[in-house]
Amino acid sequence: MRTRSEILRIIVGASLALLLMASASSAGQRIFKSNVMTAKHVIAKGAHVAVVPPPGAVQSDAFIGFELASRGIQYKIVEKNGASYKDSAGALTAEGLLADGIKLVDSSPVTLNEKPATLVSGTLGKDGDEENQAATGVQLLVLGDDSMAVFIYGYYPASDKSAATMVRNSLLTAIFNPKQSAESGGYKLSANGTSFRFADEVSSTRYYTVDGVPAGGELSSALYTATRIRQGVPEDERASYADKAMESYLSSYEFKVSSRKAVTYAGLKGIEIVADFEGAVRKSRSSSGGVVRRTVPGKGYLVMLFGDASVYSFNGIAVVNSDEYLQQFRRITSTFALEK
Repeated sequence: MRTRSEILRIIVGASLALLLMASASSAGQRIFKSNVMTAKHVIAKGAHVAVVPPPGAVQSDAFIGFELASRGIQYKIVEKNGASYKDSAGALTAEGLLADGIKLVDSSPVTLNEKPATLVSGTLGKDGDEENQAATGVQLLVLGDDSMAVFIYGYYPASDKSAATMVRNSLLTAIFNPKQSAESGGYKLSANGTSFRFADEVSSTRYYTVDGVPAGGELSSALYTATRIRQGVPEDERASYADKAMESYLSSYEFKVSSRKAVTYAGLKGIEIVADFEGAVRKSRSSSGGVVRRTVPGKGYLVMLFGDASVYSFNGIAVVNSDEYLQQFRRITSTFALEK
């Protein structure tokens, strides 16, 4: 009969063997990710890809991508027009990567949004410098289609394991040529209505339904608008300025202001006004077969932010499900940011 210590050694040995087998099998396994645009996604300037950058990273002025100087992270995006993803992925061999100065550690097939991609990890050594050899870690994601290949390189200190994880997680949020974002004249509004950006140079009005699709001339269930007005408003005139704007916006309805409060978005102080009114007419059949007409309560929403020489106006109107849309309007406005 085996002693207790012998049984324990067998159990520990078997556990270690299983752990090693699991670790070995995870290398090179296919990764599946289905990404959608979120408020944290950023479309890199000059690129056809959106990612959630590493926390704290900012867009670089020196290259297309992001950098986080405090962690030694650089996140570079290279696009090759006319090069297909398939051909580019086929060149990601140990020899091909080494020619670019990357020593291959692992390569994994990835499925991003039902399309193939490849994730490579490696090290970037300095030729002829033994001490600094492999001092920099590299994570590379390659994706694209038949007409464009996108290479996203994430560089970080090889000794910083959390930085490696940070870069990897960021890469796997990538969306190639994001279709979910409706863009026009500097406005960007994601499909779920929570990724609104207002470009500083835009002076005209753009109209959107809350799902991010540009609206036509007719009002649907809800409409969200954003306008930049190039004028300054003295502080003591701002309250009446907002009131008059709300009166003009809801001039087709008899409305009553239900709430009014001070707000601050993107460092700009402003005013939020919410009003109730009788909205869309709904028809239904009575028990006797007659037609009953009733109006559905609607809501009007206005936020005005005041800069030194500009007023930023955000308006929403909902004629059905107005309470739900009011919350959506507030979520959209909360993502407002002046582009740098």
